[in-house]
Amino acid sequence: MKDISYWMDTCKEKQFPPFSGEIKCEAVIIGGGLTGITTALLLSLRGMDVILLEADRLGSGTTGNTTAKITVQHGLCFSHLAREKALAYAKVNRAGLSKIESLVKEYNIDCDFCRLPSYVYTRNGSETDDIEKEAHAYQELGISGETVSSAPLPFEIKSAVVMDDQAQFHPLKYLYALADIIGENGGVIYEQSKVVDIEKGEKNIVYTNNGNVTADIVILATNYPPIDFPGLFFIKLHQERSYIISTDAKKTDVRGMYINAGNPVNSIRMHYGKGENQLLLGGYGHKTAYENEKKSGYSNLEDFLHTDFKRADDKANHRWAAQDCVTLDGLPYIGTISKTNPNIFVATGYAKWGMTNSAAAAMIIEDCVTGSNNIEEQARAFFSPSRFTPAASAKNFLIQSGDTLKEFTAGNVKIPIGDYDDISPGKGAVLRINGRAQAVYKDESGRIYTFKARCTHLGCPLEYNEAEKSFDCPCHGSRFSYLGKVIEGPAKQGLEKVAAEDEDF
Repeated sequence: MKDISYWMDTCKEKQFPPFSGEIKCEAVIIGGGLTGITTALLLSLRGMDVILLEADRLGSGTTGNTTAKITVQHGLCFSHLAREKALAYAKVNRAGLSKIESLVKEYNIDCDFCRLPSYVYTRNGSETDDIEKEAHAYQELGISGETVSSAPLPFEIKSAVVMDDQAQFHPLKYLYALADIIGENGGVIYEQSKVVDIEKGEKNIVYTNNGNVTADIVILATNYPPIDFPGLFFIKLHQERSYIISTDAKKTDVRGMYINAGNPVNSIRMHYGKGENQLLLGGYGHKTAYENEKKSGYSNLEDFLHTDFKRADDKANHRWAAQDCVTLDGLPYIGTISKTNPNIFVATGYAKWGMTNSAAAAMIIEDCVTGSNNIEEQARAFFSPSRFTPAASAKNFLIQSGDTLKEFTAGNVKIPIGDYDDISPGKGAVLRINGRAQAVYKDESGRIYTFKARCTHLGCPLEYNEAEKSFDCPCHGSRFSYLGKVIEGPAKQGLEKVAAEDEDF
């Protein structure tokens, strides 16, 4: 089994040079996932001078670790949104799906795009009412869908709400094709170009690890925005992880995309590739750094494969995890970051539904920048990053703030006292050693790596993630490798090393 996404393992990686020096442009886009690449494409097609900066490799973040469902059906979301918000959310995600399909067709992109139905199902009779409420919301909103009592799954269901004519694809084949089109239209892409600071003004200066870009417009298209102010995203967002495995489909064909209505959440889909079909199972998500200590998400997915798909002897061929941001009220933040910085735009908070949302975000930003009207202004207003709706947001704001405060205070108390000898080779832990809270990893050879057990974002105590051998922040979702390097933001700096007694750092 490979610890890499099926998408990354089955698509030849494109490479772009790192940025260096000083340059000016009309728009600089930070982030080389689907939001950034699609936005760069749409603006370059408008004749704008566009530069895209990616800290790692294109698609190396959430885009390359998704389930890649291109669907307007996002769980049971519509029955939980006020009517006007639900209408706007449906409208922009329909536009996102249509935009992806139109680009695939216009540029003849070979990315395994296909139309399939999408289901939210329940195996539990107590959740049938929730399914019915969602189906009723479809009727109220003019969304085509219906309830069914069976589906082409290897197990029985009580009911499901199905939305026909949704889609799926290979996200990296699509992403790399868009990158080529950007180059053909004069846009420039740089990889391994980490943004370290942004000086906001009439002319914005984006500082990277090896130079700076001066631009009229800055677009923050990273999963977690790389600046805390003025957006205050550290109190308006939290991050969640979810897990995915793929296996040879053999004779299995579920002929659709699925997610269950209850908890823990399970996701199911096929991928129809050339010469091989894959079964993808996902789910068992949680807030970052709140892993199940008894059983990993990967182990639960293997059990799902063995028990419910009756494939007791089969193994996953790939496994990977995705991380995404969730907003206070469930709708993404897309638009200008604040009234005082109208030329800085942000797109974040897709809550694990980034395919249609990323395309819709690119269209909304294109509208704001160029004055076009892909999506009407009335619908765009619901996604404003400056919004704060007390009824929808206040409870989640208090919970999120409370969780952060709890981790700052209780985190210091719960760190156990230990010693380097307590850690087995290939394992890690957060321990209080010689009076210091340390993030410690011991590799298979016995070498010890030790760091201050504090997130470099805002100083929250870290947790060790056994399944992924990382140190994770429970406050805002930053993640660090066992070598102390940043894997996920908002942290920008790696962990600070401390000297282990038997190692010379």
